[in-house]
Amino acid sequence: MNITEPNIFSPIADAAGADDSMQSGKAKHIISDQAELPIARYVSFSDLGLPAHYTAFSALYATGEQTAILLIADTAAEDHQAFDLRDRIASSPYVHITEQLATAEIISVAHAANVEAESTDNTHIETIAFALIDEAHARGASDIHMETRGNHADVLFRIDGVRVKIRTYTMKTAMAINSVLFNVHADPAAKTQDWTEKEWLDTVVPYTQANGEAVQLRFNSGPIYPSGNVSTVLRLGAQSKMRQLEELGYTEPQIAHAEDMIIGSQGMVILVGPTGSGKTTTMHALLDRIEDLRGAETKVMTLESPVELHRPNATQVSISDNRESASYRSALRATFRQDPDGVMFGEIQERPEAEYVKNLVLAGRKLVTTLHVFEVFAVFARLRELGIPDSVLYMPGFISGVIYTRLLPKLCTHCRTPLEPENRAKQMRTNAYKRLKAVIPDDHSAIHVRTRKGCEKCNMTGYKGRTPCVEMLIPDRTLLAYLRKDDETAARDYWLTANPDLDIDGRGHSAIAHAVHWMLDGVIDPNDIEIFLGPLVIEKPSTAQE
Repeated sequence: MNITEPNIFSPIADAAGADDSMQSGKAKHIISDQAELPIARYVSFSDLGLPAHYTAFSALYATGEQTAILLIADTAAEDHQAFDLRDRIASSPYVHITEQLATAEIISVAHAANVEAESTDNTHIETIAFALIDEAHARGASDIHMETRGNHADVLFRIDGVRVKIRTYTMKTAMAINSVLFNVHADPAAKTQDWTEKEWLDTVVPYTQANGEAVQLRFNSGPIYPSGNVSTVLRLGAQSKMRQLEELGYTEPQIAHAEDMIIGSQGMVILVGPTGSGKTTTMHALLDRIEDLRGAETKVMTLESPVELHRPNATQVSISDNRESASYRSALRATFRQDPDGVMFGEIQERPEAEYVKNLVLAGRKLVTTLHVFEVFAVFARLRELGIPDSVLYMPGFISGVIYTRLLPKLCTHCRTPLEPENRAKQMRTNAYKRLKAVIPDDHSAIHVRTRKGCEKCNMTGYKGRTPCVEMLIPDRTLLAYLRKDDETAARDYWLTANPDLDIDGRGHSAIAHAVHWMLDGVIDPNDIEIFLGPLVIEKPSTAQE
């Protein structure tokens, strides 16, 4: 048999340059996308009298009467079975064979598009699913996205806030992964039915990696257009290692004020910001501070839907998403009888939860919780909507503090590009650059922007890691008095000048000011400030603006 380097199938990306890349020592191209499969006639191994088990790692496409392309899984190319297959094909009609490496999933796609050759027994699917989870964790992904598109499914990882396409599965494999993870491996307490592609479903899947490290998966799936397709997102919960505020990127004054918020036996600390902004990680860091402050025997209780991070010394309760269920209501009532020193409540969404946190704080408990609003002052309007009366809402000590956090992607230090005036039109929009100039009139030498093509160090995204942009509100009596009178302008003016130690580089203590600090260190792209936080404008007291 004549085995040659890939050079004859034009639909495979970069195939023409494969010989040069091999000679220069570069890695051989591995097909990971269905679009790169050869446009040729699929050849069934059974038609050649070959055993069916070869389909697990290879597929054959005829390009002529005697020529063919042999796809080999990159993980099996040097296995004895692969050499055995090559020997057997040598006696087939195809005497000129071109080999091409592909992922195991693409091999399955190749067969599924022609015959259902892949196995979907639970053991086989578990192997695929767990390998995917391990890979996502190893690459630092926060989420796994799996979206079916007709007869195949795209798999993407969200890494440093950016979605990166990883591979393609068959529709059959994607559906089987959903079914096995939900039906077999999900926490029974976190689901009420078996998986179906016809409904939006949510659960938690605990998983322990081969190295013993625990990973918590938040599973959500549901139907998308066109009918029959499904979108699934697996959020990788924080692992067993806790992270301190210092590790998360908070400034020293911010850490000091966060610690002040947890002083005392009552009061509520509220974390705000969008999904995936680091609120849960920060809450656990605050719980660590509570335990450090009060001692190891402090009783900390968490109520979450689901439990995302295991705390060895805490009393943790996974509560149902069904706010109307008896189990949900009983879990809330039980908190009072459990006599906790500190409580973490996952999220205030509706009136029953607002009533619960109100009563808990008034009963003399320290509470850490989250609320989905877009900035610190929006907390008060939202809690009023949820039924917290003004007499309680503006009571000194009821809200100990509000922390807004938003994670922005950090630029890859290997491929970031300096912001250059002569190239500015390609690097920033005109209005965005005008706003930048208003904030930083002169020296832009330290400011960098993302290289969109990226590099190997950053998975070709231009980003490597994320950092928080934080703002804090400490509702003292003066600020509460302004809010009680419904004078938010005066309250904001006071906020902008109070607590001068929170001032960041003379630009105030808003999230934008924190972001500008990171921008001037070359850590984040000014374009991303506008994408994630809004216009690049430093807020000033209304009298100063006049």
